[in-house]
Amino acid sequence: MKEIDPVMESKILKLIKARIGKSNPIQVKDIMEFVALPDREIRRIVQHLINIKGYAIGSTTKDPHGFFMIVSLDDYLEAIKNLMGRKEKIHERIEALKKACRKNGLEVPEVKIHETQGQTNFYIKNSIVINLK
Repeated sequence: MKEIDPVMESKILKLIKARIGKSNPIQVKDIMEFVALPDREIRRIVQHLINIKGYAIGSTTKDPHGFFMIVSLDDYLEAIKNLMGRKEKIHERIEALKKACRKNGLEVPEVKIHETQGQTNFYIKNSIVINLK
């Protein structure tokens, strides 16, 4: 996985830290005005700031939408509500892919995926474990 540029990470963190609470988020397009990075890279850095660095950064898709610093229980609930909605949509897509593959004659087993430290483990029912980096 590509390394996180500490200068860009610091700039993005500074922009988000200035946005306190869910009612004052910053949109990715606004962050892009200050850092010369594409949308996906900004989101990857924000994910790193949350998952690895431990910053309480939330996001919302409700207007106003964007990233914000979580400072209250209400902010936290908004952030996890947003994530749960995505989780449900992703699960629906996985199930639709499984169904489509089976419809087209590809037998796909039940699969569980676990990612840790840049390594992806596929647990395939009645099969072996495949590790990919």
